[in-house]
Amino acid sequence: MKVEAIYKLEDVQRLHRYIKENGSKRDLLLYSLGINTGFRIKDILSLKKEDVMGDVIVIDESKTKDRKDGKNRPPRIVGITPQLKQDLDDYLYLIKDGEYIFPSAKANKNGEYVISTTQAYRILNKYTQAIGLDVNVGCHTLRKTWGYHMYQKYNDVAFLMKAFNHSKPETTLLYIGASKVEIIDKTRNLDFGII
Repeated sequence: MKVEAIYKLEDVQRLHRYIKENGSKRDLLLYSLGINTGFRIKDILSLKKEDVMGDVIVIDESKTKDRKDGKNRPPRIVGITPQLKQDLDDYLYLIKDGEYIFPSAKANKNGEYVISTTQAYRILNKYTQAIGLDVNVGCHTLRKTWGYHMYQKYNDVAFLMKAFNHSKPETTLLYIGASKVEIIDKTRNLDFGII
């Protein structure tokens, strides 16, 4: 099963509303961070309160820290959208300085009290099922959703390649599912006037 983005903007909005009305502030922030930053779920879970203060988030991405050439990739910086700012403000006051934003009652194998990627997947899957969203959900769903909607808005593959650390445009378009959606939309809208 290939993990997909949430392609319809109305579904992205509907899911946000549903979590806001029926879920916890923590779950809403997890979703909001994913769709508004494009960070990997592992990187989102590693955030501490001080990492998201102000109007930007700066993160050292886990997967690209140690490259083959021995150089670390520069930290990734994203701006905080108004919606993300509201979701952060609604939740961060509950978290103490120096604590993970997504704490867990149990320590992980590293002795850290933060929810696992498996738990994050369960959270996302629970809400997508609750609203009947027909998407193959996984931990990359939020990141792919961000990428897909950035592509739809700006049509800037070079920017997305850099954000995702991809070396080829084809890899980026395949990752976000843009070509799949374009094929479906274009073939569906082809009308020969025969019926």
